[in-house]
Amino acid sequence: MGKLLISHRSTIYPCYIPVLGEFNRSWSYKTYPFAKVLLFVIEKTTHGIFVVFNQVSYLCAKSNLKNRINMETKSRSLFNNALIYGLLTAGISIVFSILAYILDVPFKSPIMYFSFIILLAGIIYGTLQYRNTYLGGYISFGKAFLSGFIIVMVAAIVAALYSYVFLTFIDPAYLEKIIVQSMEETEAKMIEKGLSEDQMGPALEMTRKFMSPAIMSVFSVLGSALFGAILSLLSAAFLKKEDKTFDGQFKDVQ
Repeated sequence: MGKLLISHRSTIYPCYIPVLGEFNRSWSYKTYPFAKVLLFVIEKTTHGIFVVFNQVSYLCAKSNLKNRINMETKSRSLFNNALIYGLLTAGISIVFSILAYILDVPFKSPIMYFSFIILLAGIIYGTLQYRNTYLGGYISFGKAFLSGFIIVMVAAIVAALYSYVFLTFIDPAYLEKIIVQSMEETEAKMIEKGLSEDQMGPALEMTRKFMSPAIMSVFSVLGSALFGAILSLLSAAFLKKEDKTFDGQFKDVQ
């Protein structure tokens, strides 16, 4: 009987598929020439699949690493983002106040409520920019609230400082105008309640003491903090957008 010829070379390859040259002088190569073509196709296809798979895996890993680095870097910019939009909101509010002063709009005029619209717009726009630019379009309720509240507080503090400077140094007479108007309204309410002049005197005097530029500025910040917290809660309820992907859920667990 003849000796069965076998390959004298062996190449380590995924799935243990030999390279084409290993079938030279082999029994299958001489007996079935078509096997050469078939194994050639299998070899190249398998090699291509492994190359594509490795390349895709590398690109995915690289993309995930880059996204994690960006997210970790940009997530620390919540305060900076809120600071910028808080200053922007304060600037717009101050411009509105100057226009109202130039046009001599009454202090209690309904037009003055437009300042609340400016504040709400600053909260919504600033938080949306933070969500879409730094968080990939997603934001939790807590971060949305924190962003809005910081915007409010920055705007309130800057506006209060402006009011103090304006009422103390620029136009102190305007403060007196506000005091007179407030005292008249307070006195009218006391008269409606049937209070005597002896009872109204100390109350009006106390009211006047609380209408100094410094105290008015402090109460302005405190009032803005309370009102701003409510606006921030409402806006956060509408602006929140949870990340339902696996990475987003994993990040929340972490």
